[in-house]
Amino acid sequence: MKLTSRQIGICITGLVLWQGAYFASLPAEGGVQQASPIVFTNTEKGKKAQALTPKVRKLLKQYCIRCHKTGKARGGIDLTKDRTHLAVQKNGKVWQKVVIQARNMIMPPEDEKQPSMEERLLLADYFQTTLRDIDCDTVKYAGRPTLRRLNRKEYDNTVEDLMGMRIAASRDFPDDAKGYGFTNIGDVMFVSPLLFEKYLDSTQKILDDSFRNPKVVERLVFVKPSDKLTVDAAARQVLRRFISRAFRRVATEPEIDARVKLFSKVYRENKNFIDAIKLSFKSVLLSPDFIFRIEREGELVKEGKANRVNDYQLATRLSYFLWSRMPDPELTKLAKAGKLHEPAVIKQQISRMLKSGRSITLSKEFAGQWFRFNEIRETSKDYRRFPKFQSVKHQMYQESEMFFDDLIKNNGSVLNLLDSDYTFLNQRLANHYGIKDVKGNKFRKVKLKTRQRGGVLGMGSILSVTSMPLRTSPVVRGKWVMEEILGTEIPPPPADAGTLPKDDHQKDNLSFRKRLEQHREDPACASCHTLMDPIGFGLENYDGIGIWREENLKQKIDASGVLPTGEAFDGPADLKDLLMARKDEFARQITSKMMVYALGRPLEYYDECHIQAGVKALQANDYKIHALIESIVMSYPFRYREKQ
Repeated sequence: MKLTSRQIGICITGLVLWQGAYFASLPAEGGVQQASPIVFTNTEKGKKAQALTPKVRKLLKQYCIRCHKTGKARGGIDLTKDRTHLAVQKNGKVWQKVVIQARNMIMPPEDEKQPSMEERLLLADYFQTTLRDIDCDTVKYAGRPTLRRLNRKEYDNTVEDLMGMRIAASRDFPDDAKGYGFTNIGDVMFVSPLLFEKYLDSTQKILDDSFRNPKVVERLVFVKPSDKLTVDAAARQVLRRFISRAFRRVATEPEIDARVKLFSKVYRENKNFIDAIKLSFKSVLLSPDFIFRIEREGELVKEGKANRVNDYQLATRLSYFLWSRMPDPELTKLAKAGKLHEPAVIKQQISRMLKSGRSITLSKEFAGQWFRFNEIRETSKDYRRFPKFQSVKHQMYQESEMFFDDLIKNNGSVLNLLDSDYTFLNQRLANHYGIKDVKGNKFRKVKLKTRQRGGVLGMGSILSVTSMPLRTSPVVRGKWVMEEILGTEIPPPPADAGTLPKDDHQKDNLSFRKRLEQHREDPACASCHTLMDPIGFGLENYDGIGIWREENLKQKIDASGVLPTGEAFDGPADLKDLLMARKDEFARQITSKMMVYALGRPLEYYDECHIQAGVKALQANDYKIHALIESIVMSYPFRYREKQ
């Protein structure tokens, strides 16, 4: 049944109205969630108002302020405005960069006066301590995530759960934008006019496909009019259940009345119960309450001065975090009983959900976006240089997905991501890696005999996406390790940084390492390359598609490196040891990344306590990943919400 223009207007009126509310909820500047003020006690306020020490102010003035002051803030960074500990914490993203750049000798540039290593460490340690010196008993602020719509994966999964069949509902949607590394961040989830049109098309497809399936129709339209049940009464029962499931909470009487009214109008025209129900369903699927994850302030639970999300809202948060889909019947039943928020109950549900097959979404969506191994499916290589790539790239993806999923299902240590004595292979991928005695197309867990593989650094998917079509890229690989593993943000290259050759096969026979060393002689490039390149060269034993090699262009591979801190290594095994020595930096990184993914917003200074809690949970539980997930779910920002 096709909709008339008037009927389309009825269906999307609510969505159009909510478009304005959606954009009104967005932050004012650049889509970045602004930190809201926190009210401190007098004691706490006095402590946080503590001024920076004279020694620190002197070092900043001596080495930093000339380029980073009001009116002359290079890179938009003004270091003269924040004069107290609280100001530094509120502007934490900038001062964390100061920590990283001071410690790793990225700044000041080489052509500026340089502090001694002792002075660098003094600055880095001072601001690191200041940023993490949060009184967790006093600072309780949950934040207000921007109103979020379902991203494409969540939309498809939710439609599947609601209708009872898999439908490529979002196939023609525009790609989801990424914010802070993920596609479920409210700040970047804009709704364009094109997406409005796609929702209309998609909804029609969902209903057409579903209502062609008798089993689906029987399940959705579970009662029909009879001698004992009027047409409107039967429709009300069907719509009450469908709306409640679609909106992921108990439907209100006005919401049901509006759909019954629409049903009655259509039914009076054609006397077809199923067609009238189908149109009413369409108005539900086009509702903001289905497309968006709405948490109405009036439905929050008051606990003293705090506002806890109600059990239905908590079920939705939990389900989309761990499964990227709507709550299942067990979560809904607990929410209806008002028991889900009880600590013992929610911990039991976390355990149940992580053991479920549905938790593979954490691997596909969280790990796949964080480590970027999901990009392998769209990555291209020069066929003449890497003729085997097309035949193995999907196996590379499978290895990475199964590795992280195994970590989740079996509560493994997150440190296995840095180094492990196993991976997941089938015969084709094993042959690609040069590993013997793996037969057949089926993937299985394989014990490794060398340290060439194991952990993310040895995975072909990651080694391929951090390479170029014709060669490896020590720069990209080094940047990937620094940013994704150690959480050290590398500033973008200057506009005049120049370019490196697309191919490592050059007529002058100069090794790519030598060529890159020449490139970083430019002071504008040297600081960052000194940090990234040694790590990238530590992975040069892997070619552009992850095959192990001892030489390139008839020259022996030099996979040695020295970091600015003086740490030396030679090859991937040494590099893994270096990363394992920094395991708590990695623990902080995975905690921060998972919190961003779980909360759907960037982290602010008031989240520091919860980051520390996640790291401590890992340390106290042999770095087992379930301890981290439980810590995040039980955290204040996951279970509470600030009012506007």
